Amino acid sequence: MSRFTTVPPAVKLQRGMLPFLTIPLTRNCNLRCRYCGYGGEAASSAVAEQDYEWLKGAVLAARRLGIGKFRLTGGEPFLYPRIADLLRFFSDLDVSLLVNTNATLLEPHGALLASFPDRVRFAVSLDTLIPGRFDVLVGTPGRLAAVHSGIAALRRAGRLYRLNMVVSRINEDEVFSMIDYCAKLSCGLKLLDVASVPMPYGKWDDLHVPLAAIEEKLAAGASSVKEHEYARNFGTPCSIYSYRGIDITVRSIRNGSHYDLNGICKGCPSYPCHEGLYDIFLQPDRSIAGCRWRAAGIEQAGGDLTEKFRRIAEVFQRAAFVPRGAGL
Repeated sequence: MSRFTTVPPAVKLQRGMLPFLTIPLTRNCNLRCRYCGYGGEAASSAVAEQDYEWLKGAVLAARRLGIGKFRLTGGEPFLYPRIADLLRFFSDLDVSLLVNTNATLLEPHGALLASFPDRVRFAVSLDTLIPGRFDVLVGTPGRLAAVHSGIAALRRAGRLYRLNMVVSRINEDEVFSMIDYCAKLSCGLKLLDVASVPMPYGKWDDLHVPLAAIEEKLAAGASSVKEHEYARNFGTPCSIYSYRGIDITVRSIRNGSHYDLNGICKGCPSYPCHEGLYDIFLQPDRSIAGCRWRAAGIEQAGGDLTEKFRRIAEVFQRAAFVPRGAGL
């Protein structure tokens, strides 16, 4: 039995609960992280980069449906040529925006970062504090100093929300050092185990380690533990530990996830995939994807965007939680 209190599909449908919208801006990235894959979260797109004017219209279509949370990712978002214009566009909307970045390109953008309202936040991917190990993990030497400079720029601007650390066999011994680092930065930390991705740079079996032992230590020392509210509805349920004065979110694929069992997940050869149905993807090729793994979960380009968002949102509302257990 799961320890999480997930929300059943009937309740999600009745309340019209909506997932957030993830926008991979570009397949381009200046790192090659071992647990990632070519193109990152834009891997399934037939086009490498978002068209700026079309993208703005698509975001407004999602807003008409009621979607109020957005995430920018890549590749690396700061390799997108019109990233500054896009961030200003989002700043003028009454929405919550999270930007996932490796921070290597942020230092020159201090004034831009400081101009954003509080609802625009940044999460920095950082998996190790050891320079040589960092080079191994990201497949690109000599970039750790730039990451720290980018983090410092976000702190000065007051826009640093959290660090994201993917825990693997390479860096599992650094988790509590990273917690100490985040405590000094006064930012949150999200710990994620390695999940399968399309076209990976590294082999999942060579990288994955379970997070159960780490969660036990966090639970023993936490002042409080709560469930991640969004993840009760969509994707993988997560716990948030208040530990050493910061919030630590743990995403473990062994917790299971949400799946559209009678719809796009039915008959899928990858079921139960590691991530399940967590967020809607708006891809550079103008497709809207509930699932990046199979065509049944993708609304192709063309037609009424708001109606497409509505159909994909219903997939998420229908999705039921399926526990996975220790077998992965």
